[in-house]
Amino acid sequence: MARKARLIVPGAVHHIMARGIEGRKIFCDDEDRAMFLSLLADGIKRYRYTCYAWVLMDNHYHLLVRVNEEPLSALMRRLNSRYAGWYRKKYNGRGYLFQDRYKSIVTQDQGYIEELVRYIHLNPIRGRVCGNMRELDVYPWSGHAVLVGARTCAFQNTADILRRFSKEGDTGAEEYRGYIASGAGAEEAGDFLESVRRSNHGVADRKEYRCWVIGDQKFVRKAIERDRLNRMQLSAYVKKGWTVEMVANAAAQQLGQDKEDIHKRGRRNSRSTIRKIVAALSHRRLGLPVTEVARYYGIGASSVSRMLDEGEMYIKKYKMSVEE
Repeated sequence: MARKARLIVPGAVHHIMARGIEGRKIFCDDEDRAMFLSLLADGIKRYRYTCYAWVLMDNHYHLLVRVNEEPLSALMRRLNSRYAGWYRKKYNGRGYLFQDRYKSIVTQDQGYIEELVRYIHLNPIRGRVCGNMRELDVYPWSGHAVLVGARTCAFQNTADILRRFSKEGDTGAEEYRGYIASGAGAEEAGDFLESVRRSNHGVADRKEYRCWVIGDQKFVRKAIERDRLNRMQLSAYVKKGWTVEMVANAAAQQLGQDKEDIHKRGRRNSRSTIRKIVAALSHRRLGLPVTEVARYYGIGASSVSRMLDEGEMYIKKYKMSVEE
């Protein structure tokens, strides 16, 4: 079955869900949960995303994140791979931790964010981890407790959410809690939540837009058009005949380095820096396959993947670009 399309829409809000393979636990104790949140906090800060809601259940997690020009994959690849590696080491495990790839759905801001926050934060009650709202108010592994003021979380943006519920003279926390409570114990229904569930379960019909974008008709058209333009830009680079070698030559010229240095391995020096820059420019900016970069370097694809995040940092630091 074909994979569900993933939209490239800078600035969009994404509802994200990842589940353990075959429904197995991905969080066995509080140490696991704390480690995952530490990695999530690092990723949110690194990519300057905004996190509005989150919850950790035994065998899956949900996030509500607004991205920027950095693609969502930058955060998710790093987050899931680093946590999976830590988990396998702790439990002497092998193989995959997460079931397939993470699920994500682009969501319209106005009129939909509140519903998604409620959907995500009611997970502990639906899963019978919390028996009632009083327990949910202090549940440590959800963003709900942060929004009602019972806990703190450095990476969670509370102001933007509470502002949606606030009246003059108050913070909005009480109104927010009332909105969440109105959905506790109720049978959630409707096209919106059905679309969320279908996305979470990996429905892979590329022709059914509601599997990967939710909103009114105007928003859906705009999101699809922005995605199309982004993909056209990537494919245009390829059509212009860009190769990894051409990127390497351009990067060496901009940095005033010998292009032969790119083929000399080194750690934490100018050679390693330019290698990472070329990898990120080739794959992240031009859409060239990681395997193509790996062949150029004569190394494995996994080694190239590990270069990409640092390469992005150097690209910004030195204001690198690929021009015609």
